[in-house]
Amino acid sequence: MYEGYIYKVYKNFGVLKAEINNKNVKLLFYIYPDMVNGKGFRITRKVTFDLTVTQVRGIKMQLAYNLKSIKSLKMHNFKFNDYESIKIDDYHNFIYKRFYKEDGEILNELIEKDKRFKESILKWVLFLEQNLKDVIIASVFKYKIDRKKIYKELAENFSTKKLHNNIMKKLKKIICLEKSLSYCPLIVATMVISRTLR
Repeated sequence: MYEGYIYKVYKNFGVLKAEINNKNVKLLFYIYPDMVNGKGFRITRKVTFDLTVTQVRGIKMQLAYNLKSIKSLKMHNFKFNDYESIKIDDYHNFIYKRFYKEDGEILNELIEKDKRFKESILKWVLFLEQNLKDVIIASVFKYKIDRKKIYKELAENFSTKKLHNNIMKKLKKIICLEKSLSYCPLIVATMVISRTLR
């Protein structure tokens, strides 16, 4: 069991300050509907809590839970704060200056390396995506797979149902557009050839 002080409270989470292993830290805690009354989040400023390790977006972090008021202290209604938004004009300057405390010549070097790395990753992803499409199309023709069966599988599988719906919407738009342009065979022919060459 640990002790700490409520620092900030938002609609579904809060932050508390505590000293753990001789270090001053800020910890996240979740706020559930049954912990809230009409006036806000009611608890003493100083609280006791338990600590666990959880993952948020793939990053391990300590999370406070089982917060309890200290009986000898006065209860307090914490009003919910608005989420703080930070305007970022330059992403790299914000990341490297604020979090890594880097500046000057090394900052420009880090920015350049970061850009090159992202470009290479993007090219590699696009390359894999195109090759995967080519393999799928070649397999459909080689093994004479019925395309209706493919769409049926996409529609019935929970993980691909959204993909199926998006495909159907796009096809519907193309068909509707072609019907509206049916008076102009040249435009329709150009559209069909363009899609075939993709």
